[in-house]
Amino acid sequence: MAIADQINNPEFSDITFIVEGKPFYAHKVIVCQLSEKFRTMLRAGLSESKNVQGCEVKIDGVSYQFFFEIMKYLYTGKFEVLQQMNGPLALPKVVEYLRIADKEFLEDVKILCEHKLISMCNLESFQTICEAADLYNANRLKEYCAWFLRINPDAFTASKFESSFSDLSILGGKQTASKQELGKMNWDDSKAEEKQ
Repeated sequence: MAIADQINNPEFSDITFIVEGKPFYAHKVIVCQLSEKFRTMLRAGLSESKNVQGCEVKIDGVSYQFFFEIMKYLYTGKFEVLQQMNGPLALPKVVEYLRIADKEFLEDVKILCEHKLISMCNLESFQTICEAADLYNANRLKEYCAWFLRINPDAFTASKFESSFSDLSILGGKQTASKQELGKMNWDDSKAEEKQ
């Protein structure tokens, strides 16, 4: 029996997550390896958490489908759903995965989401991606947005909500940033120009 066969399998499960009123059967040893939040919760004692009764953990603010895909990643190391998302309709879904990853302290998932959003960044998606980077503490994505803005100054004026950018920490109060300010990033200028 492979580890993937244990996804949401009640046999040998020692913890149950309740998401949207439905159970998701899991294994402490697996979820604790990749989730700092769950590891801390279990070390501190489940009974101390207001969302926990016995070995059941209530998860709020996440849809069952999104939770299932993230747990599938924890068990298999594959986040296939993210790879299949393309086009403008996929953008809100990727941002939602980023939000969940930030909320649940899933750094590996967060990095995958940042990479996906970087690949989706263009003049039309820039504002949404920029705001997501700021809201969900996505530092690599913040650096990319600052770099993208330096290469594409029109991204600032192309926004329907230009004033919202002045408050974003990623811009540091500037409309441009040098590569030295962005650290040792290896962004290719030609890629940003191609995405216009």
